[in-house]
Amino acid sequence: MHSEVTYIRNALDAAGVHGVQGYCDKLEPNSKTSSVYRDHLSEAYAALMFARFGFEVQMRESPDLILEHNGVSLGAEVKRFQRKEQDDIDDKRMQEEFIEYGETVSTEDDEAWIQVEKVILKKSSKLLSGIPNILVIESSSPNCIEKSEILFAVNSIAKQINNCSTMNIGRLNGIVFMSNGYNYTRQRSVYFIEVPHADVPLSEKTRLALEEITEWTTGCNPEI
Repeated sequence: MHSEVTYIRNALDAAGVHGVQGYCDKLEPNSKTSSVYRDHLSEAYAALMFARFGFEVQMRESPDLILEHNGVSLGAEVKRFQRKEQDDIDDKRMQEEFIEYGETVSTEDDEAWIQVEKVILKKSSKLLSGIPNILVIESSSPNCIEKSEILFAVNSIAKQINNCSTMNIGRLNGIVFMSNGYNYTRQRSVYFIEVPHADVPLSEKTRLALEEITEWTTGCNPEI
């Protein structure tokens, strides 16, 4: 087994995560395809994060994770936004002047928050009916996908739920956002943004448990 896959498997096992072997069987074949491999690692990083904050975690195919907290099950689908061309453009320009950044229309045709909204709507079809569900978003795009883009997308989707225009989105209870940067003022890099009017409401204990998640780390080889 690839050494990095072994490292992440050991980290997951040590954290008490279930379903690790099946996950590693999926991860291993992609170890030479850097972008796909890194996307799959987001599932491990999310699993480690939840386990460290008191959730029981089962890794699976779809949705990516089943979480349990205080006897309540919770489905979780994971998505990583890769670093964008616009991040490189903005970084270079910010070395020379103060600029507005994160504008992705010129490079990708859509504003960043609209890209988030499209992902949320697409991923909602993989969520389970009958239990609460969340979408976990990790951002490797520091200039384009941050908390504000998640909030814009959630506000737009909330309006669609009210208008009954989106079939599966009622399964979604919220977004757990794993930010690229750590906010030292708020002392967190993880944010829970609730989506209103979900089909199965979150219990107060589950909502508080999600809100109490403050940070995430790779928890494994720093070279990954």
